[in-house]
Amino acid sequence: MKNKLLLLLLSIFSAFSFSQNHYQNQDYGFSINFPDGWQQKDSWVEYCLRKATNNTSSSISYISVAASPSDSIKNQKINEASALEAYELTKIDFNLTEAKLINSGTSIFDNIEMKWSHCEYDYGVKKLNFKNYYFGWKEWFFRFTFMSDGGTERFEQLLPQFEATMKTLKMDR
Repeated sequence: MKNKLLLLLLSIFSAFSFSQNHYQNQDYGFSINFPDGWQQKDSWVEYCLRKATNNTSSSISYISVAASPSDSIKNQKINEASALEAYELTKIDFNLTEAKLINSGTSIFDNIEMKWSHCEYDYGVKKLNFKNYYFGWKEWFFRFTFMSDGGTERFEQLLPQFEATMKTLKMDR
């Protein structure tokens, strides 16, 4: 009896924990799980669908999910480009013209090949690091961003949580 009660309590706690971190958007056809302890928020930024923050007294860190209208020709061009070519094609749209590109590459999540770029802004007193995953899907251009203004150390500390978040992405087929 105690084992059944414990199992029931664990399943209720797991469901509560999952629902706290789970985000699903039926209009854009995807779902994702944000890291434990991050606070989900709506965003006032155009095309930003959801944001999760993990702030300290000295730094701001967030993961954002954005989807903007796109045409199939632009999506195909970006999806078929190399990671560096895709970065060059999108850096004006992403407002990255002043950023220093650290590296770029390609990853696969939910059987979708995505381009990514890791960039840095140096403001003198602070370094802003961010990583974008992006891809064209149907009539949308998706961008998943992790940003931290706590310097390279804070960025590297939280980056594994962003990578784990990306592994939970599910696109509606």
